[in-house]
Amino acid sequence: MEVVEQGGMTVAGVLVQAPWQRLWDEVPKAWQQVFQRAPELQALQQGPFMDVSLGLVDSAYLQLVGVRLREGAAVPRGFTAVHIPAQKLLRHRHVGPAAGIADSFGAMYAWARRHGVALGDFKLDFGYLPSGDETEHELLAGLLPEVAWRSAHAG
Repeated sequence: MEVVEQGGMTVAGVLVQAPWQRLWDEVPKAWQQVFQRAPELQALQQGPFMDVSLGLVDSAYLQLVGVRLREGAAVPRGFTAVHIPAQKLLRHRHVGPAAGIADSFGAMYAWARRHGVALGDFKLDFGYLPSGDETEHELLAGLLPEVAWRSAHAG
């Protein structure tokens, strides 16, 4: 695990706002919508598909599943985009099935506590594939104080 400086980016995709217990139903539905448009997104995206945990808003979690847009790419119709500013994050490479990602994030938070690094709720998870057979994910968790993301626009 290491603390890294991540450059700013714009992420576009399907926005999910739901209580914790409903995320397990709503996020997979959002992934279906994104992956159905995978051929269209290839020309617009920079890197793999990703899941962004934006935090807690009005007692519901806010997740954005989609893609990092190439510089100057238009937001796809029907997608929401957010700008994520440059910031310091804790990075960890998760190797194995996606089902273990929550445990890897848990290990990141435990490592941060042991090393006196304060982490917030903001998280990035790069590595999803439409086929679902990915074997690695790059996980990043935002250091406190958090650098606020902002809405870019909707397509």
